[in-house]
Amino acid sequence: MDTYIYTYENQKAFEKKRQGLRFQKSGKITGNLESSPYRYNTQEDIIPKNIRFDLYIGTWKKASDTTVTLLFPSNANMNGTFVISKLTEHELKLRKVFDAATEKKLDSIRRTKDISYQ
Repeated sequence: MDTYIYTYENQKAFEKKRQGLRFQKSGKITGNLESSPYRYNTQEDIIPKNIRFDLYIGTWKKASDTTVTLLFPSNANMNGTFVISKLTEHELKLRKVFDAATEKKLDSIRRTKDISYQ
């Protein structure tokens, strides 16, 4: 992840120490996501010292040709709408969509870090 741009590579199984998503055609999604006793939202700047990953079940739906909406009822870390900036057989890049004020702040950060959406 880099400034809310998530890059996933196609793999047969989840790695224990890395975030991952498995989309099913039925609209269900399995996520190997960061667990937190506080169930913090990724919009906060809290980064746990000992990151643990657990499996969570949620749902996904196509919001448009270029966006998907993810919902994990028991873990808000990856809830929201994401723009698909890259989709190949081997790689998926998702960029989280925030409200206008947060997007403006993140755009400023992205420019200073020279982050590409490719």
